[in-house]
Amino acid sequence: MRVWAALGRLAFTALAVWAFWVLVDLDVDVFGFATGQGLLKLALWGMPCLFISGYLTHHDGARDPWLELGLTSDPWRGYLLGALATVPMFAAWLLSRQVLSPVDVIFGDAIVSPIAEELLFRGFLFVALRREFSFWGAAAVSSLAFGAAHQGGLTAVLSATAAGMLFAWIVERSRSLWPAIGIHSAINFWWVMSHHGVASERRHIEIEDPAWAIASAFSTVAAILLVEWERRRQTWELQKDS
Repeated sequence: MRVWAALGRLAFTALAVWAFWVLVDLDVDVFGFATGQGLLKLALWGMPCLFISGYLTHHDGARDPWLELGLTSDPWRGYLLGALATVPMFAAWLLSRQVLSPVDVIFGDAIVSPIAEELLFRGFLFVALRREFSFWGAAAVSSLAFGAAHQGGLTAVLSATAAGMLFAWIVERSRSLWPAIGIHSAINFWWVMSHHGVASERRHIEIEDPAWAIASAFSTVAAILLVEWERRRQTWELQKDS
């Protein structure tokens, strides 16, 4: 039964992504802004995940639905990890001398969208698949779904799929959604700051600047190392208290 439940979540994810793009393709002015798209994701992706998880955990007598989605009580740690991991991207932005991005793009792409996307693809989909399949199987399926949700061309889809694997690994190691949200938010923030504040999911932008590519690679390594360090620190504190 739980396998069918996991597949049901995959079907819901596909339906939610399809509904998002149908609405974005409508000629509605608000969906032409990053904030509008971010809030739409929150309405179609984030809130239903909370409601469904709340119903299922109440029906099964399980734990708190927030914990079921990986929303532990320490969000600030996730955002701190994101800020530290993306210091190389900050350096690349300083070197590029780009102007500040519009507030709409920063709020929509770097704050709202990462929360909605992590709730749907990692908290709702990956965690459910992980209960039935290996890490690599669950991560691959959820990351491919995450990549397919980005319609910015083949490069954007592949980049998003690779990022999805990283975020799934972060959730696996940290047992929390907040580090993935924090790192996702920080990556998006420096992305829009370094690419003239280009908004919306359909970004036809290639990484032409070697400094940006190098900074992205260093930030990925830093994220992995920081998540591992935080995991070992928590393990050491538990051992010390026991």
